[in-house]
Amino acid sequence: MPIMNIHLKDDCFSEAQISELLEQSSQYYCEVLECPIDRVRVFINTYPGNRMAVKGKVCSDPDDKGAPYFEFILLEGRPVDQVQQLIEKFTGLIASVLQVEQNLVRGACWPVHPAHWGIGGVPASMLRAGEIAARTNKSDT
Repeated sequence: MPIMNIHLKDDCFSEAQISELLEQSSQYYCEVLECPIDRVRVFINTYPGNRMAVKGKVCSDPDDKGAPYFEFILLEGRPVDQVQQLIEKFTGLIASVLQVEQNLVRGACWPVHPAHWGIGGVPASMLRAGEIAARTNKSDT
């Protein structure tokens, strides 16, 4: 279920940087959440500079890399420390790979109730009931 979207200014980063970002983000998800790689999805969304603003200014300057923003989705019930670890790791990765100032990177986690997430047309609350229960029991101890 782990899904991530990274929003970037178009034409600022090499294909090698984009590939590294996609692959490393996927690995971080697996490490922190202890989940199989086949569940992970990471997407890069790009925008022309004249279609985004940072600090109230349109990013039309070709040398301006914008300010990367990421968001990721997790099923509700994940421990807060995992969410915070992912925010920290994703922020550092984006800043390092894209060579942007870390304080310009923003990110958010969007928790989704398992009944509101589908996997192959089946609610996660049904398909992954055992995993969700185990995670809940683990956080109670």
